[in-house]
Amino acid sequence: MRRTLAFALLALVALGVATYVAGEQIEVVVLRSFDAGGAPFDTKVWAVDYEGDTWVRVANPQRH
Repeated sequence: MRRTLAFALLALVALGVATYVAGEQIEVVVLRSFDAGGAPFDTKVWAVDYEGDTWVRVANPQRH
């Protein structure tokens, strides 16, 4: 029982690490914009090409 639980926990941690790496290191574009005073702001945009189309993921569900 303990071995099964340990394996499940390890698999969950591995999935979390893989998700982080895929989400933060692969297919990430940094969009730099500037406010009225000229101060830069960087925004991460996740872009994926799938079957000839580009899909963009926005981290904030309030944005369209």
